[in-house]
Amino acid sequence: MENSKPTKICNDCKQPRFLDEFYSQGKDKPKRGDCKFCVSRKREDFKHITNRTKREKYATNLDFRLKELEASRQYRRDNEEKVKELKRIWYKNLTDRVILKYGGKCNCCNELERKFLSIDHVKNNGYLERKNSSGAVRVYQKLDKEIEILKDDYQVLCYNCN
Repeated sequence: MENSKPTKICNDCKQPRFLDEFYSQGKDKPKRGDCKFCVSRKREDFKHITNRTKREKYATNLDFRLKELEASRQYRRDNEEKVKELKRIWYKNLTDRVILKYGGKCNCCNELERKFLSIDHVKNNGYLERKNSSGAVRVYQKLDKEIEILKDDYQVLCYNCN
């Protein structure tokens, strides 16, 4: 005797699916008409369209842009600690990514511990570069994007060797 799971036809893709592939509408209510795969695809499509129209509106409508900027400022004021933590995580990921792209170990003593490693300017012009590019974050962003062009100008060194 064959043990088969109950199925249902998706209203969107018209494919037979098992009942656990449909979202529930609540206790003692029937399953939704479209399967989880179709719901997920629709959500992604909607998100893409919404983001595109929002970007277009942001670029063309000054009132909308000012309103969005104020909402963003207000969110940062209301969630200061959360924003700081997200920035710390973002910066750590950026620096880790750059150090790995440039070898991931000290070029002098082969130190591997990440907390001891930093990027060194081979030509000793780090002060000028930080000054001209608005700080270390911009330097790391540039290094992350333009590794092939700048490979000879930078190296990874530990703090002892730098």
